Amino acid sequence: MDRTESDLEQTARRTAVDEQPALIMAYHPQREFMGSFLHLQGPSEQVLGRAYDGFGEGGLDDSLISRQHVAIRRRGQAAEVQDLDSQNGTLLNGAPLTDRVMLAPGDVLALGRVALVFQLIPAYHRAPTHRHIVGTGPATAHLLEQIDRAAPLDAAVLLQGEAGVGKELVARALHDHSERNGRFVALNCGAVADGVMHSELFGHLRGAFSGAAESRAGLVKDAEDGTLLLDEIGDASPAFQVALLRLLEQREYRAVGSDETQQAKARVVAATHVPLLSAVEAGRFRHDLYTRLTERVIEVVPLRSRREDIVAIAHHLLDLEGRSDATLSRTMAQELLVHDWPGNVRELRSVVRQALSDSDGDSLVTGQALRPSVSPTLDPNAQTQSVQVRPRSRPTPEELADGFRRQRGNMQALAGELGVGRNTLYRWFRDASLDPGKLRDS
Repeated sequence: MDRTESDLEQTARRTAVDEQPALIMAYHPQREFMGSFLHLQGPSEQVLGRAYDGFGEGGLDDSLISRQHVAIRRRGQAAEVQDLDSQNGTLLNGAPLTDRVMLAPGDVLALGRVALVFQLIPAYHRAPTHRHIVGTGPATAHLLEQIDRAAPLDAAVLLQGEAGVGKELVARALHDHSERNGRFVALNCGAVADGVMHSELFGHLRGAFSGAAESRAGLVKDAEDGTLLLDEIGDASPAFQVALLRLLEQREYRAVGSDETQQAKARVVAATHVPLLSAVEAGRFRHDLYTRLTERVIEVVPLRSRREDIVAIAHHLLDLEGRSDATLSRTMAQELLVHDWPGNVRELRSVVRQALSDSDGDSLVTGQALRPSVSPTLDPNAQTQSVQVRPRSRPTPEELADGFRRQRGNMQALAGELGVGRNTLYRWFRDASLDPGKLRDS
């Protein structure tokens, strides 16, 4: 087992005993209630309804919510939910809840005008606040903890995560919390041709090559005493990998056409959506460079693994568009919460912008581009009770083992396939008495 996965598994084991099932307020017409949460206490049944104040006084005070709307009972690290013949019904993942159902992490319950996300969160969880990264859930809190720990160090950091999850935003947060005085400089490694790579990174002197009419500082110099983000490092060419390895090992470089050696004072952060360990095993990425880049590793989880943050991020994107006056309709909020977001935050930004352009007023609805991939029934008053609830369920041990082999032992890829965080996946493996290390050796 590689060092990165071993560290993550230890973290999962350390935190699992502290985690408790909880409901997080993912959408509420009044934003101040969003992010509030309720730890589920067992084994007694809890009844949620209009008069319940567990999310703060007035949190469920909604005319569309019955006084006794749903009953929820903790079952170990899971929870069972049942609609109590409420007047307007309950939706689970966008479909009417018609029977007792066991909740899985990430499931979305819609009661009246509010939406709750079921998650496992630490008993000591406090909703985090951050000026760069939006979110209040456990995945965001863990990400911010990792940023705070890594930011003051000089060690290289590798950011891993699917395309569109916001890795550059995390890199900027690392830079801003590092107290470095230099600039934040980003480079897309896949977009640099080998012929200009040394000049781009290290700069060149006037006359060093044809067309070099003026001397130019490279990106390493531009990021002196700051941070150099090497985005899409998994797409770096073999020549680029060699140049970067020398830079990291020797901490010095020379501009093209110069005999003068300069000290590299930039902190290197790399980002990739490509599983680098798989690229190493396939011979597409140097193992020695992989070792240098993974002095610290931060996993940026996909949006579908932190559904409790989706609406808050949408509100933030509205603010960035200069439309803080706009609001999400209840229908749009519920559609956003149950969508799987293969394009992550980048896709969410596109949906928000499209909704703004399509809207005639301040209450936004989603366009047709999003709707084919979500449930067609999102109105609590709909009478289509024949729709079957299909909550995401835990795979069997055989399915976990088959998926592990199908993904060639890549836990990150398997977590993405199943739509869960890696800590959840490691917990499933532990509960199923499956050892990833032994499976790799088998």
